[in-house]
Amino acid sequence: MIRKIFMYITLLFICCLFAGCSDTHDIQEEDVSSGWKEQKIFLSAEHVAISEEDYKKIDKLKTLLRDILIDHPDTEVIEALGKDARNKIGDEWLANKGWEYNLSCVPLVAWNYEKNQIDSIITGLILFDDTRENANLMQLGWEGDKLRFDGFETIGLNLLSDNPQKKYLWTKADYYTGCFIGPDNNAYYDSGRKYPSEEIEVQGDYYGKFDCNQIGVSIDELTAPSNCIRMVLSDEAFR
Repeated sequence: MIRKIFMYITLLFICCLFAGCSDTHDIQEEDVSSGWKEQKIFLSAEHVAISEEDYKKIDKLKTLLRDILIDHPDTEVIEALGKDARNKIGDEWLANKGWEYNLSCVPLVAWNYEKNQIDSIITGLILFDDTRENANLMQLGWEGDKLRFDGFETIGLNLLSDNPQKKYLWTKADYYTGCFIGPDNNAYYDSGRKYPSEEIEVQGDYYGKFDCNQIGVSIDELTAPSNCIRMVLSDEAFR
């Protein structure tokens, strides 16, 4: 009981951190780009201002997820997340792609380039099948003190799988565009294809501005059995 109370207090604290209770990066929504692909995106290393406080937020999130999903599994939380995943993804997709998945407890943390802060909306957990061909980024959210999935988006693991030990940065480049940044300071689609230079240009050592051991992610880390739990999303699992 004491551990669970502590977990909820920690969860609320993290929720506040990711919801912007701190005014460290107070930038309004209208500061983001408007329009759909109206302008070429520039990602400049000089613009990046990630702080030790940001890394502390990431570490707290990783520690909490590891604790409630793997080290001291909270069956209520896990079952609720499974139901969230099924409801968000939908029976039609699951019936076509399959009902059994692995949920990585390692978060894919998004860096919002324009706001210079962790992007809580598209930070999430990867749900993938045994083939790794069907995967979804389950976006994290909180309802009071309860962890839940806010939404999802399908995501390819091709880029990460082609370079299993390399760590990539998941970046919200502008209001509409998410991309992976590699150690070569190129922007990539999740399919592994490089963004054309006329669409995204990375200026300077953008990758080097981050401690990628803390905010970056590799497929080896994401899919290691010790970092994953099994989720069955069929009717039988929720009876």
